[in-house]
Amino acid sequence: MNTNDELRECIKRQRKYASFFDWNKKDEKELGIVETLFESMKLQGINTFQNLRISQKDPPDCIAEDQSGNLIGLEVSEFVDEEAVRFNAQGKDVYRDWAIDEIVKKLEIIITEKDSKTFHGGPCKKLILVIHTDEFVINFQTLKPILEIHEFKKTNQITKAYLLFSYDPEISHFPYIQLKIATTGHDNHVTTGIFQKTKLLQIE
Repeated sequence: MNTNDELRECIKRQRKYASFFDWNKKDEKELGIVETLFESMKLQGINTFQNLRISQKDPPDCIAEDQSGNLIGLEVSEFVDEEAVRFNAQGKDVYRDWAIDEIVKKLEIIITEKDSKTFHGGPCKKLILVIHTDEFVINFQTLKPILEIHEFKKTNQITKAYLLFSYDPEISHFPYIQLKIATTGHDNHVTTGIFQKTKLLQIE
């Protein structure tokens, strides 16, 4: 198979819904997402991590070092509506019209589920969760003032969490929000992934 054939196959396999970060190889996709976050952080004057690479023992998905040489684990997760993914794969052009409380609930679920994993290859000084999204209605400018003050439940392992958005041409980079995780309170536990969601809407 030549390069053009490989490209055609990649295009054919690409997901139809919220697919900006949807690459074919899982480990390369996860590495690229973390690299994207780090580049956006550098634009904000934050240059904390170095020597990023794919973890040989998953989870975490990637590892890096901080400026002191301490090992940092990075776990990647996606915020996407799987039902909308399935419908679009069937040729139905729909999207999820997320409400703010639904977004917060789903982020909480992602954090708690990832926090419950058994992580390998440590010990890591910190475990960072990178949640990426290309959902149609999830907007950085709308969510920023809400998520910057919302406090998610205390975690047992995850020390920091970020929500990374797809490329925004108005600001010429990938915006992100650091999610605030409580440092006191009851330890986190895995919560159910079932909650009432808004209906799927047809794309006009």
